Amino acid sequence: MQILKWHLTDSQELFDYHYKHFPELFQVFVDKPIEYSINSDGFRSDFEYTPNKNLEVDVFLGCSHTIGSGHYWENTWPFIVSQYTGNIIVNLGIGGSGIETAFYNLLKYAHYFNVKNIFHFQPVYPRYDFIDYVTRNFYEGKDFKFFPFQPQWDGDDPDYSPYSQDYQHRVMVTDRYMYYNHIRYTYAIQGIAKELKVPYFFHHVYPKGPWVPKMVFDYDFVLTNKEGRKCVGITNSYGELVPKGDLLARDSSHMTKNEIKCVGNEFIHLKKEYPEGFVHKIPYMEKIFPKNSP
Repeated sequence: MQILKWHLTDSQELFDYHYKHFPELFQVFVDKPIEYSINSDGFRSDFEYTPNKNLEVDVFLGCSHTIGSGHYWENTWPFIVSQYTGNIIVNLGIGGSGIETAFYNLLKYAHYFNVKNIFHFQPVYPRYDFIDYVTRNFYEGKDFKFFPFQPQWDGDDPDYSPYSQDYQHRVMVTDRYMYYNHIRYTYAIQGIAKELKVPYFFHHVYPKGPWVPKMVFDYDFVLTNKEGRKCVGITNSYGELVPKGDLLARDSSHMTKNEIKCVGNEFIHLKKEYPEGFVHKIPYMEKIFPKNSP
């Protein structure tokens, strides 16, 4: 286990930039810094993921929204849901990852614990995963990693991708392929849930509310971090303060505290109304087979 002050997009460099330019928005994180408890498997958790079939847990799948990047642990949507179910949190979220990583992580850890529910939040966007082919881990039978790839975002390293530029632009950024990729892994995860005989709750819609940061602030690349990746931050504020009770993510680019709360409450609602599980409709027929759609 390790305790980190900074994690992924929530970096010291980005915070220093924001605090210098918008101190009134980020003072709260000076008064009360965020800490990330990361276990040896790389997940945000307060315990190690070792097999224990007596441990009743809820599994949470997704990307940085599931980790709770830029937020206190108690403000993450897995924490909110766990307060309702009463089960221990197994957070398998991986920042920047696509839905294939969610499937892979569940496949690995599904039989470690006594799983009671699987909750999965993963918006539909063109983000894909590929196996790390630079190290020798995969070829030598060791644990290997998936790396995320987002062809619509120029912050990724263009030299580290298994896809040609032509394939990226012709296929991977299209709605048709994006929805196909999402639905195949949703069904695959649903299959694991059925094998475990536990309910699976899948939600992919961003929360909508009267106050949205992207309507109040302008965003752009504001710096390049020490790893050479471009970082998105606030470039201009129109003077509106964050509503009382809400809180920006410390990296500014993730959902606010209240938006995350909406995600958590949606899963609680689904658990109450559909105890056997519920998968939000993905309009894959219209996207993948438009000529044959009913």
